[in-house]
Parts: sequence; C-alpha cells; structure tokens
Amino acid sequence: MNRFVSYFNRRVRSGFWAVLLFTMSLIILAPPAQAVDQLPSGPQNRGVIQFDQYLVFPENRPGNGVYFNNSLLLHQDDLIITDVSGLDVDRRFVYLARDSQGKVSLGVRISEPADKQPRISEIGKGIYHLLLVLDGVVYKKIYRIVDNKLLDLLPISKTGDGLTLGPSGVAFYHVAASGGEANTFGMRLHVAMFAEDKRRSLDLTIKNTLPRLNLKWINGDTLAYAQEDGTSTEVKISEFK
Repeated sequence: MNRFVSYFNRRVRSGFWAVLLFTMSLIILAPPAQAVDQLPSGPQNRGVIQFDQYLVFPENRPGNGVYFNNSLLLHQDDLIITDVSGLDVDRRFVYLARDSQGKVSLGVRISEPADKQPRISEIGKGIYHLLLVLDGVVYKKIYRIVDNKLLDLLPISKTGDGLTLGPSGVAFYHVAASGGEANTFGMRLHVAMFAEDKRRSLDLTIKNTLPRLNLKWINGDTLAYAQEDGTSTEVKISEFK
C-alpha cells in the first residue's frame, strides 16, 4: 500500500511539472501582443487646437470634441469640428463642422434650459444669420465661412439683422447706439461682398425711429435703405473701402 501511494505522488508531481513547463513554453513562444495603434500626427493633425478659451481635440478626427477647463462640452461621432467662435456667454459657442462626405455645417452649443434652439439661416455663399436666445437675451449674429474658417462679421455686436441678398454680396445692418435724440436709433450699414473676405462697413450713421431698416439692392454697386418716415436713400458701395 505504501509503495502505491509513493508511486501515485510521484506521478502527480511529474504531471504538475509537465503542465507547468507546457504552459511556460506557450507563453515564451507566443508572439508579442500588438501595440495600440497611434493616431498619426502631421501638419493636418496637430493634436490639441486652441480657439480662445476653448480647445478642440484631436484635430481633423471624426468625433473630436470641444473642451473648456478640461471638460468635454460637445462632440458628435459623425462630425469633425474644425473651428469654434465663442459667444459672450459662458460655455456657449458657434462651431463649424464637416461630415464624412465633406459637407460643411454650422452649429451652436447651448446648455441652459432657458436657451432656445437657435435658428440658423444661410443667406448666400457661406453667409449665415443666427438668431439665439441665451439667458433670456436675444442674439442676432452674422457669420461667414472662408477657407474652412468661421468669421464673425459683427464681433462686438449682437444686433445684426436685415440681411439682404444682392448680385455682388449681402447687405445688413446693426443697431450701434441710440440716435442721440428721443425715440431714435443709430443704425450702421455693412456689406459682405462675395469677392472679398472681410466685411465692408459703410461709414455713415442712419437715424431711425425703429431699430430696423428696409434694404434693397439697386444694382451690384448701389444699395437703397428706407426709413420709417418713408425716406429712401441710395448709397454707392464703391465709395466706401
């Protein structure tokens, strides 16, 4: 009986070492695990891109995100966010994105329950009018897309309005200040010419009893604006640089 137990123990020990040696050989001979693929970098993929107080990461990648103070504020799996323009409200911004087919779109990041869904209208050739209500305040903003960049055509104003498409561009105005008289408003007139990237401001102040103007294109170089009292005035764009 003792000889049988001794024989059994030897076989168990030898079997254990055989299994252990076999397992180690598998580990040693197995090919090394493949490293996680790294996103290639280059001039078009620089990693983190800063737009004032906001960061976009990673650049030119589907599903990339917009960050503020190391917190992710926005991302969409099917879009590549390429540009961000901050609004004068905390954590709200306008962004430019494109999809897998290369189609460009404009969007707005809103966050508070009181923020209404923005109304975005393309007036012509990459010129957009945005109507927003943020924290109970109405914003009327005008943007233009040039070379995959987002240009705020009225960066110091939230009263852009009256966009009127013409043969050579889009005319619009904003309320600059009160007109200096009781019940009047000071209006400034601008044109975004298709042949030019930047806004052209027409150096004149128009007084009106209401914060709006009726604009009309006469031809590619002439605009007319009508005031509330019925007065109509023509302006030659080429006289302003």
